[in-house]
Amino acid sequence: MYAKVYSSCLIGMEGQVIEVELNVHAGLPSFILIGLPSSTVRESAERIRTGIQNSKFEYPMRRITVNLAPSEIRKEGSTIDLAMAVALLISTKQIQLSNLESTLFVGEVALDGTIRRVSGVLSMVEDAKKRGFKRVVVPEENVGEALLIEGLEIYPIQSLNDLRMERSPILHADNTFTQTVWEIKSFGNQHGDYSACIGQTHAIRALTIAVAGNHHILFSGPPGSGKTMMMRLIPTIMPPLTNVQAIEVTKVYSIAEHYPGGLVQQRPMRAPHHTTTIAGLIGGGFKMKPGELSMAHHGVIFLDEFTEFPKHVLETLRQPLEEQRIVLSRAKQTLVYPSHVLLAAAMNPCPCGYYGYNNPSKKCGCTTSMVNKYQSKLSGPLLDRIDIVVSVPEVNLSTYQSLKPTPTSAELREQIQQAIAFRNQRNNHNEIIHKKAEKYIQEAFEKLGISMRARASILRVARTIADLDQSEEVKDYHLSEAIGYRNTILHKAMNQQTYG
Repeated sequence: MYAKVYSSCLIGMEGQVIEVELNVHAGLPSFILIGLPSSTVRESAERIRTGIQNSKFEYPMRRITVNLAPSEIRKEGSTIDLAMAVALLISTKQIQLSNLESTLFVGEVALDGTIRRVSGVLSMVEDAKKRGFKRVVVPEENVGEALLIEGLEIYPIQSLNDLRMERSPILHADNTFTQTVWEIKSFGNQHGDYSACIGQTHAIRALTIAVAGNHHILFSGPPGSGKTMMMRLIPTIMPPLTNVQAIEVTKVYSIAEHYPGGLVQQRPMRAPHHTTTIAGLIGGGFKMKPGELSMAHHGVIFLDEFTEFPKHVLETLRQPLEEQRIVLSRAKQTLVYPSHVLLAAAMNPCPCGYYGYNNPSKKCGCTTSMVNKYQSKLSGPLLDRIDIVVSVPEVNLSTYQSLKPTPTSAELREQIQQAIAFRNQRNNHNEIIHKKAEKYIQEAFEKLGISMRARASILRVARTIADLDQSEEVKDYHLSEAIGYRNTILHKAMNQQTYG
């Protein structure tokens, strides 16, 4: 007795349709799984047997062979449980279901026969639609997630008992869900406004440029200067996610087993502690799950106390920041996770925090070797990938009342959206440099002695500044401002260590 049912499993960020072929034949009672199953998949044999028996179905005391195709792909997780149970019940003629060739079954079978939610359903349903499936049977707890992909019939299932002919969700159209509830979920600190950050006009200008052009940014300044507060407010000036981006972000959270219960429509912000591990930051571990960098996809990854992170952890950021993806290669498989993020980092300039700042009451007591050792935790190649470095001074309380008010987050967000719209409308997406600026570029680069990557970074920042000004050409004052964001004490120190 033979049956074939379709299921799916996760391969990194994407779903992979699996053909579940099951045959029941004469022989000693056994449950044989072939097709490169993982240990988790092998454990499904006992879950299925007990679940079927507790659902008052008959479990055949015969030889059961299950093949999971394609056989060259390693199958992970418990998402195939439901398909194997359905195939077994069909092959023993205990249930009858139609249109199996266009139906996908996803879910984990519990010992009492109930169907538990699984992670990554959004990716699996999206892949099923691409492959031409018409309907998907998912655990009831996963229905909202599955409905985010339109154009498919979604059938919820609570237990194996629902597969009986009189209760089968696939035989009763009134059990389908066809309307998607677009629920908004947000992450990070979305409260507050830049209007409260009086006296930090230069730093907020840099943040505006960083968000408008997705430039990585680093704040360096003494304790209490407002670095952390300004960084945590970045999501308040970011444009909303597009529908495609929202689906991508929600997929990451679903795979990481942090599904929020709806479509994520606000930019995520992740702020891992400086004790986080490499696997925690970029992903990996036993289950090869996405890390904090991928969880911040299309949003902000905020690394406070930047120099307190272990150096070997920070060095793993170099490739993801440049390629906007993370490739995790292990002996058994290679997975790719997205990391299109805005890196926002904050640090003190020295161990005591007051190096380079003229405050009579808070003088720096660090020696030159202490400062160099502290700043050397950031390598030159890593710092080269950070487009904007800003020195954030303390606000003078004696002149606080006379300082000009800072633009609100809404005003800054409007500026950024206009710059992005202008960039998208430009005929030529490359840098159009004004003739007067050509000579300025050459002289500035010769004096600074920077790398080619830093040169390209300065031109990108200058192009963003020009977009904020609604200028087709990059002019000399755009370049001057862009160079000012790299010509800092910290950048000079790194350049000396790396290139000189």
